[in-house]
This record gives sequence, C-alpha cells and structure tokens, in this order.
Amino acid sequence: MRTITVAIAGQDPRGMTACEQLLRDQDGITVLQGAGDTASAVLALKPRILLLALRERGQEQDALLQALRQSSPDTRVVLLADSPADDEDMVAALMHGARGYLEQSALDRHLVKAVRSVDQGEAWVPRRILGKVMDRMLH
Repeated sequence: MRTITVAIAGQDPRGMTACEQLLRDQDGITVLQGAGDTASAVLALKPRILLLALRERGQEQDALLQALRQSSPDTRVVLLADSPADDEDMVAALMHGARGYLEQSALDRHLVKAVRSVDQGEAWVPRRILGKVMDRMLH
C-alpha cells in the first residue's frame, strides 16, 4: 500500500490541528509538516493531497492552483471551507485544478474518505457542482 502524503495550507492553527488529528492515526496517510500559508512551501513539499483553505476566491488562489498543476501535477487539491462556498466559486476552483471540496463541519465524517477518494482519482464535490462543471464544459 502506497502512503498518501497530505499537506495542509492556509488553515488557521485550530483548523490545521483538527485535520492533523483526524488523519494522524490512519493507515497509509502521512501528514507533512511545513506547508504553512505560502505557495513556495507547498510547492516544495509536493504532497499527494493538499488540503487548502478556501478563502474569498481571487487571483492568488487561482495562481496557486495553476502553479501546483504545473510544478506538481500529481498533487491533488481539496478545498476546505468554513461555511458553504458560492457554487460559482467552487466551479471556478475546480476549473483551475482543485479536485475536491469539503466544509469544516463535515471533516469528522468525511475527511479521511475524501483524502482516500481524491488520491484514487475521484472528485469529492457536491453533486450539484458536478452538474455545473459539466454544463460549463459543454458551453
């Protein structure tokens, strides 16, 4: 079984600790230290999965997603949000390379499964968002 390396970035310390605690004792998952909040630190780690805090969508986040796709194409990004994100913001993030989306309130129930699923090439997003992504691809 291959180890899934996970980095956590852009989270407040409490959110990072919560993610680390949920993943720490899982077989086949290793949480990497040092991702912090800077793109260069994340890019240097080249994790398999990056848990990235979804902030107000903007050029900085889009640039990080694009930089990850170019310099670390095997890194798969799962966005974490404190509150429900706008559907269009999620679609835009997915179009820029994110592979998943998870709200903080669902971490206990879904984080480990989301990490494993995204590692296997699946998307982890609400079904309504998949429909919007498909609509965007067709137009």
